[in-house]
Amino acid sequence: MPELDDARWREDREGFHGLHAKRRQRERQRANFLEKQLRTPRTARRWFRMEDIEPDAHARSNLVYQWRASIWKRDLCLDGKSQVLCLSASPLAENRLDPNMAGGQPFYKIVGDLWMSAPRWLAWFRQDLAQRKPPAWLETMLQPQSRSTRGGRKPEYDHDDAVQFCFQLLDERGDFDEPGQVNNWNSQRHLEDEVRTYLTKPSDKEPSSSTVRRIVTKARDEWRARKSA
Repeated sequence: MPELDDARWREDREGFHGLHAKRRQRERQRANFLEKQLRTPRTARRWFRMEDIEPDAHARSNLVYQWRASIWKRDLCLDGKSQVLCLSASPLAENRLDPNMAGGQPFYKIVGDLWMSAPRWLAWFRQDLAQRKPPAWLETMLQPQSRSTRGGRKPEYDHDDAVQFCFQLLDERGDFDEPGQVNNWNSQRHLEDEVRTYLTKPSDKEPSSSTVRRIVTKARDEWRARKSA
């Protein structure tokens, strides 16, 4: 029937435009992330790709194979959430790599767009690769700093990871300002509570309210700007 064909055509067109918009969004996100990494000294960065960890292509191939196995076995998940950040421009990709993606050959096509935080890299080397030492610069970078100020050194939080966590929650639940939201997701305070819990778990040290609010406000503004674009 012509009416049915027209409806299917409109549905296909809307789906195509939706995927195209999401691809452009992910491309902008990737470009911004890469730009930040390039202008940040290595000692101050929090995120690294496999090629940053092992620049030698031959040595890296074996390391990628082991990394892929760890991802597939869910060894790099925390509380059920993947700790591998995926910046592939594909609109079908998620910000956190689905471990199932490590089960096939397409993994090698996106491996250059996969990132992990410095502490996660070091933990991976120590737990799964006892026969191979992590890069010396990575160990040095993560050595505890001497406490020279009164009251001790303030705990550090992975702000980029927290922002990605905000994006994930907003993608899943929608904007908390949208009409009809449930009672536990209808104000910024609810997102701040989620981020506070997320940041507290690794070190058992709760971040200050100002730190959480700064992260959430930044993530909220960026997420809304992408949605409106």
